[in-house]
Amino acid sequence: MERLSSARVRKTLFTVSRLCQVVLCIIVLVCSAYEISRFGGLDAVNFAMFASITGMAISLLLVLLQRLPGIIDCILSGLWSLFFLATGGALAAYREFACATFSSYYCLLARPECGAWDATVAMSFLAFAAYAVSCVLAGLDIKDGKGLVKPRGFN
Repeated sequence: MERLSSARVRKTLFTVSRLCQVVLCIIVLVCSAYEISRFGGLDAVNFAMFASITGMAISLLLVLLQRLPGIIDCILSGLWSLFFLATGGALAAYREFACATFSSYYCLLARPECGAWDATVAMSFLAFAAYAVSCVLAGLDIKDGKGLVKPRGFN
């Protein structure tokens, strides 16, 4: 088994984590859009929309460009990791507003917006983990000396 320091393994993990980020951002976006149609523009839901749209755009950009210098990748991944952590926490705090009942089983049967709310919370925390993995991989690139763009003629 190859080690994590192997360039091929790291590139594969990078691509898989970015594709997971795109999928998770799409799920958060769809669930947030449904919540906005049901509840209007709550701040936590609006922030979930912002984080998912911009996160999806950045992840697609990074997949298409293959690699950015490690420091830029680390900053972007770390920032969006914090965004999704804040999104999951804010939405989890407002769950009682969305469901207005203490019975989770009844809530899921009677009100589908509870399921969408819970899915948004769960996918936000999974997106946090996916962006954290990308941040760690970028940190490993920085450790290997790929953290900055080298000017021409610099050895």
